[in-house]
This record gives sequence, C-alpha cells and structure tokens, in this order.
Amino acid sequence: MINKNHKERIEAILRHYNHAKAKDPYFADILARYKKSTYLEILDNNRVCLQNQIKHGRVEVDMVLACELVEMYYAIQSGEKAQAIQECYDAIAVLLRVVDVLEGRQKLGKPEKAE
Repeated sequence: MINKNHKERIEAILRHYNHAKAKDPYFADILARYKKSTYLEILDNNRVCLQNQIKHGRVEVDMVLACELVEMYYAIQSGEKAQAIQECYDAIAVLLRVVDVLEGRQKLGKPEKAE
C-alpha cells in the first residue's frame, strides 16, 4: 500500500531521475570495472566488517550500503542480471532509509538503546 510519504518519495525520485536524464542522457561506459574475484574479495571483507559492527552494536550506514553495492557489482560481473537488479533495489532501500532519518521518520540506533 502506498501512503502519502511513499508517494512523495516516489515522485521525488522520479523528478531527480528525469532531471538527471534530461541534463545528461549519457550515463556510463561500463557498469563494473573490476573482475568478479576482486568484488568477491571486497564483499567478503565488507561482510566481516559489517558483522564486527553488528557484534559491537554500532552499525555504520556506509558499510551497509557498501555491501549492497558490491553485491550488485559482483552479480553484474557474474552475469546474473536479475540478481544485480535486486541488489540495486536493496541499495535504493538503504538510501531511502537514510532519507527517513534525515527527514525525521526514523531515528538512528536500536530502539532498546534509547530506553
């Protein structure tokens, strides 16, 4: 179900997307520049860092986003188009949660820490 906030976000995303395409229809020459094995190594390192952050109770959004993006690049280099698209959506979801924080709809940190 799309509520008012979701509709406003979708409209904002479409405005920005259309503006970017109108401003410069050229996008890029390649989607992923490293070999699949390089992305796998980066992903393994990022996952270890993220698990360490989770273990210590202080997760950083840049690490969450980095994991999603590297998963996307890995899927692209693996020829897994459908998986790459899903990883794109996962990265977008992380960015939308950042918007939620910036616009006051979500607070940082676990709720039980605030008690």
